Amino acid sequence: VRVFCIENDKETLAALSELLNGWGMDVISAGNISEFNQLATITADIDSILADYHLEENQSGADLIQELRRVLQAQVPAVVLSADTSGEAKEAAQRIGAIFQHKPAKPAVLRALITQLIS
Repeated sequence: VRVFCIENDKETLAALSELLNGWGMDVISAGNISEFNQLATITADIDSILADYHLEENQSGADLIQELRRVLQAQVPAVVLSADTSGEAKEAAQRIGAIFQHKPAKPAVLRALITQLIS
């Protein structure tokens, strides 16, 4: 299982990558827009995307999910993660056909979401 993770908090990204690797998943991680742009053009065969909603430079995880789907020419299943309680992140996730999950998410919840996405 290959997961593309987008998270601008380096510690959170490292922890998420370690968790997913521990489950035997291949993780491609981008910590900022520049890394995303580099990786998006050379990445293929993605099974799912996990993206933080609030990123830098007025970008959202939902925007980058859409961009990655466009580059890959595939409707890759995705989860938008956010601690945002305003409803904005949830609405954005719904608009792009992604699942919304509040942060912090328990490992069992993340594993169930990814399993659901790839089945």
